Amino acid sequence: MTIKTLPLLYFFVAVLLFATCIREIDYKNDEVDRNALVVSGGFYEGSGPFLLRLSRPTNYEKRDFEPVAGARIWLNEDDASMYPYEETSATEQPGVYRLSNVTGVPGHTYSILIQLSDGTGYKSKPQMMPAALPIDSAEMRFAFVEDITGTGDVTRVPFAQLYAHATLPADTKDRFLRWEAESIFIFNEPFTGDPFDHPKQCFITNGMSAQVIAITNPAALLPGTQLVEYTGRRRIDFSFEYRNCLSIYQRTTGKDAYEYWQRIQELVEPTGTIFDPPPAPVRGNVENISDPQYPAYGFFEVASSDTARVYVNRGDLPFDVVAFVPKYCNAAPGAGPKPECDDCLLFQNSTVQKPEWWQ
Repeated sequence: MTIKTLPLLYFFVAVLLFATCIREIDYKNDEVDRNALVVSGGFYEGSGPFLLRLSRPTNYEKRDFEPVAGARIWLNEDDASMYPYEETSATEQPGVYRLSNVTGVPGHTYSILIQLSDGTGYKSKPQMMPAALPIDSAEMRFAFVEDITGTGDVTRVPFAQLYAHATLPADTKDRFLRWEAESIFIFNEPFTGDPFDHPKQCFITNGMSAQVIAITNPAALLPGTQLVEYTGRRRIDFSFEYRNCLSIYQRTTGKDAYEYWQRIQELVEPTGTIFDPPPAPVRGNVENISDPQYPAYGFFEVASSDTARVYVNRGDLPFDVVAFVPKYCNAAPGAGPKPECDDCLLFQNSTVQKPEWWQ
């Protein structure tokens, strides 16, 4: 991989940094229009809600994006029904649009239509949602990874590693697999002793190992193959103080989506040499219908989905791991109080709404 490749690599590494359902892109490359629209999101089997993010790259050094607000977006189903997205508030998630009360159905064909505030229009290539390939289970393993501290010392850091288990059926024609992982954990505000105080319990969502692109082509394997796929990891920290749920979403996609993520994987997980030619920008499936010379970047993915989860309580952790789980609200000597301990909704991606599937 040449030095010239690095800016483009940054462009696609950041596609993996925006939650479970949204993929973000960052870049600085002469071949890429810096005013290009970046489309990040997907539509999956189930009832959602489904998120879509629109942005443009701004500061390369800081990997910053400028949210694109004021757009109108619709989901097109079978060229027969149109469902509008709603823009989230600027204080919630600027540039993010939400689709609710729409259920993805395998066998139906979906695409998105986007109209920016200046009238520029975009549309994604229609994709049929394939029937889901089932996931068997999720498995968590603990591992210590060596890291270098700011003072140059070598330290061992514990991680929870998440693996998907799936058995391939006899018929996998035209179906491909991609896995995503996320962590949702409980945070309990401490009781202050005031009888009128009612501490909240929050559920906080974080992604896991954004740089991991886990994909496979089942047609290249024998029916009955037992897949064990590494989907990501999470550092052991205060999120394991109470209860943490690690989820794996097994997406069954079409060929176009698989080939897109395969090209991204080649950039994010390079195995070439310094003599390799720099890669070309990876085009997605969203075209600019106002000016076809300037397509959007990113990929709007349509896929069926199956989910497996594993729950972890503090008491489930091995003895040599639990020591790395601090009590978040126990202030260190000389440190001030943490505002999240008074209002856990200050955590990013935090809500007091318990997921309906929570156990």
